[in-house]
Amino acid sequence: MDSLGDRIIELQTRNAECAAFMPAGELEKVLTEKVVRDILNASSVEIWNQEEITRVVISGARRIFAILVLQDHVHFFIKFLRQDQLHSGELDAKLPFQESLLESLLGKAAGRRFWTSQWTFIAPIFRHDLSHRKLDYPVVLPFIGSSEPIGEGAFGVVTKVTLHKQHQAIQSANEDSQALVLVRKCIQLSSASNATHEQEGNVLSALRLIQHPNVVRLVTTFEYRNTYNLLFEPADFGLHDLLGMENRPPLWHEDNTFFAALQGVCSALSALHEYRISGLNFELIGCHHDLKPANILVKGDRFLLADFGLSRLKSVDGDYKTQFRGMNYHNAPECLGLDGGYKHLRVGRKSDIWAMGTIMLDVVTYLQQGTQGVKAFEKGRKHKSGVVTFYTFHNAGHDHPFVHSHVQTLEGEVLPSWRTIFPLILSTLQVEPEIRPSAKTLLNSMSFVALRIQTLAVHSRLQAYAAFAKNSFIDMEFKTLSIWSTLMGLSEAAEAWSCAVKVTNADIDFSRLISCLLELEHGINGLETTGVNPTTWTIRQLSRPIGRLVAEMNFATRAKLYNTLDVEYLQDIERSQWSEISTNGLHVEDPSLSCLAMAKVVAQQASTPIVWPNSPSELGDDTIKSSRSFGSQSAVATMHGHDETPVLIEYIQYDEKWVGDVRKELLQRVQGLATVLHMKPKPPGFSTLHCVGFYHAKDINSFGLVSEYPPSTSQLKTLQQLFAELPVQNTIAQPSLGDIFKLSRALANSLLQFHKVSWLHKNISSFNICFACHSDDPKAVDVSKPYLIGFNYSRPDSTDAFTHGPNEDPEQKDYSHPAYLRDEKRFRYMYDYYSLGLVLLEIGLWRPLRTLTATMSKEKDQSPEALRRFLLDRYVPRLASTRGSIYKGVVEKCLNSKFPDEETDTSTSNVVLILTTFEEHVVAPLATCNG
Repeated sequence: MDSLGDRIIELQTRNAECAAFMPAGELEKVLTEKVVRDILNASSVEIWNQEEITRVVISGARRIFAILVLQDHVHFFIKFLRQDQLHSGELDAKLPFQESLLESLLGKAAGRRFWTSQWTFIAPIFRHDLSHRKLDYPVVLPFIGSSEPIGEGAFGVVTKVTLHKQHQAIQSANEDSQALVLVRKCIQLSSASNATHEQEGNVLSALRLIQHPNVVRLVTTFEYRNTYNLLFEPADFGLHDLLGMENRPPLWHEDNTFFAALQGVCSALSALHEYRISGLNFELIGCHHDLKPANILVKGDRFLLADFGLSRLKSVDGDYKTQFRGMNYHNAPECLGLDGGYKHLRVGRKSDIWAMGTIMLDVVTYLQQGTQGVKAFEKGRKHKSGVVTFYTFHNAGHDHPFVHSHVQTLEGEVLPSWRTIFPLILSTLQVEPEIRPSAKTLLNSMSFVALRIQTLAVHSRLQAYAAFAKNSFIDMEFKTLSIWSTLMGLSEAAEAWSCAVKVTNADIDFSRLISCLLELEHGINGLETTGVNPTTWTIRQLSRPIGRLVAEMNFATRAKLYNTLDVEYLQDIERSQWSEISTNGLHVEDPSLSCLAMAKVVAQQASTPIVWPNSPSELGDDTIKSSRSFGSQSAVATMHGHDETPVLIEYIQYDEKWVGDVRKELLQRVQGLATVLHMKPKPPGFSTLHCVGFYHAKDINSFGLVSEYPPSTSQLKTLQQLFAELPVQNTIAQPSLGDIFKLSRALANSLLQFHKVSWLHKNISSFNICFACHSDDPKAVDVSKPYLIGFNYSRPDSTDAFTHGPNEDPEQKDYSHPAYLRDEKRFRYMYDYYSLGLVLLEIGLWRPLRTLTATMSKEKDQSPEALRRFLLDRYVPRLASTRGSIYKGVVEKCLNSKFPDEETDTSTSNVVLILTTFEEHVVAPLATCNG
């Protein structure tokens, strides 16, 4: 027994106050089942009770048993057992026992000894989710080692304490783990009312529910020996300390880190000001009341809002203003009357906004001028009110001239990307509280500032590396990042945050975006330090975070980004790359862009003699048989040797103009067009039939472009034919609104894809849009899947390409742009857009153009321009009621030709602008139309 008692005492340890306690779990080492049986056998406990006592001790009564072992009263254990009321819980859970109960069970002397000893065995175990506790006076706190003073907060002394590793369930522990270091704030209960000292714990407990990463983490609160205690997870140091460091710590070498950290504090302040619990209809108004650098902690690369000793959370319906207490130089003008009376005034949330602005200004000063600059800035704010000297950011309740002068100085010194922060700081330093922004507005603005600074920094580095690497994959990632930053409103030209809010999936998740940008920066670091040619793996370090950035955008903006990326990249393909692309394809991960690049190079070389891999061959004129006309310039036929496959033949005619080299150019153009339409897989969105070849129809001075019918198709019908077979009067038979929108989207997108590869259609009309029919019933036609035909006049967009002029067919001539008919100028992109606009007008009204122009017969002016104005005035407005204002606006855009001018600017950058304008104002809006 004595030997066992010695071993139990040896397992005990002493806390910071030299009080002994038994670390949790240690008794299992000595009080094994065998040892308990041996002790009971050697005692006076009846043999018939020993089995149950052994089972109860091992299952959860080792502490009671150990106390009795030390007192040599093991035989008293049965008395505790008889008091358990047949409850199934552990007997040790009943500790501590009341002294009176112990005396009644064990006798006065033994009971008192047990009561004194039990505290050694029940030192508390702290968890991170505990609510407030009141600890009895004799409790032994399991803080070991010596306490390290840190400082004093509002009404409290702050020390660093070490929690025994076996008395914490805050982080995972094992035999090799160290004791947990925490920060303890201890407030004497006599120093303030209960309501006051409990307030900080209540605020932090409430904030713990929302688990904000920029609020100091509260472990628990407890009362102990006339003190109110708060336990926090520790930080590295305070912001006040950081601003005093000549040399920045490793994690703070980059300026961008400070801006992201400031955004975090703004986010924490917003969460306090408008406290909400997700999923619950619960809302409060909060206020910190004591914001200053000393009350912002630094942990890793984050700032943490701390010291809520003066903070309050109140009902939304109540008076949120509070009598100000305390004094620091970051206080707002309304906090303390400096007119000689120095009265504490009533303050609210806007007082926190002022303080946040002063902190931001201090941080920017430190970044630009270092710790000496911070000290000089403080010294420059010195002013007197009566006999008292102040260093506030206001001058006795008025604007401080030195502060505003200091802001102007900084604005002239900092990087251009930083300058958006100064209007934000000045908006917080308004003397009138109501003029200052709300915490939510401040957060949104600071998010924009921080993201923009980080984005521009990463963009600049990737740009420099791309210029060095000269790698198509790297170029692609850089272009993607550039377009992303522009669409998100984070480019150099950006001035506002509203753009990013509109183009993301939901509310901005700042931490996710910053995480992606930091991962991207890490990837650039890896590429820069290796100094070797980029590999698939290293490039993946760029594409993965950039892909995650793009994924944050909503669907419509992602589509816009990809379209813009296609346009810019394809326009930048240089002549020197043509040969490589024709042989090996485009070295990019996106297969659709690779297809477009191949088509683009074919288009660019359509006037040069080149044989492309997998190009369709020239067919003999005896291959075609039993043809019949299909419109004015096409025919349907069957082919020998192709299982009598039905085909569509589009005739590209030539006349006396096509002689000599020009005739050779036409042959090469036909071969190039056939190659583009023959590609498998086709570039997405092309919406064309599959071309199987071409032949020379000498008897009619034409080349015939031969395309297969879609599988299982019995016949093709044009949009013109559907207008006749499903007339506007038969509303039941007409396509649904949803199919109307799908048809319009498909046509606009198909035209955009052709323009991306620099190929002009020149013949868009409802005669040249067809559909696959699987039966004779026109109502069974799937109008949502059109095929664009009519390439009789199409050509590459090249200034040296021979052009034939407008289509002379009287019915199709009305689809040509008035300027093209009038001035005989070279064809432009916007002329195709005009023709598309007329087709969209036809589809929207479900009437062919000739029925619309017929109503103009009595008009005096019958010119093409008059027709355009007539349609805009009479018929386009009707679209609003049947197809919606978005559809109407798209048609207006096309018919008004509101696109960048091609005549005066033929540069690549202007072509990019034209195509992206078409995407933004035609393709993208149609994508939002739903029926």
